[in-house]
Amino acid sequence: MISESAEILYKCDEFYHPESEGGINFLDPDLRIGEMVNGNNFIFSEKDKDLPFFTKATFNF
Repeated sequence: MISESAEILYKCDEFYHPESEGGINFLDPDLRIGEMVNGNNFIFSEKDKDLPFFTKATFNF
């Protein structure tokens, strides 16, 4: 079951270090997450909009 809303929390364990940042765009069609989410009411920061898809990510977690 998918909730109608969700919160995403970021864990930080050091001072901000932009060179260590990474992420994956959850709208990557290969991940198929978008298929499970109803609607297109996503709120992205400008930084998150520019995240690469999984296969192109430099920092894969």
